[in-house]
Amino acid sequence: MDTDLQKLADDLEGRGLTVARCDPENLIQVTNPLSSLLADEIALRRGRYIMASIDYEVGARGQEKGCADRIAYMLGATRKAAT
Repeated sequence: MDTDLQKLADDLEGRGLTVARCDPENLIQVTNPLSSLLADEIALRRGRYIMASIDYEVGARGQEKGCADRIAYMLGATRKAAT
């Protein structure tokens, strides 16, 4: 898995989300454990992180913490990672 995508996955897990990694496709499946309806695939395309279901760009490679904040907010996560 791409190391930046791995950082994003780790940041999302730190915010209480469940992450499944899909190595060959360069994407991760992110789910709020409180509701499986709050889920999306996050793809890394041309240096940008995209929420696949709504084709929404959440940020650029190198901005994993900010991207994780936005994704966690959109998926209803309430716990923030320790800093």
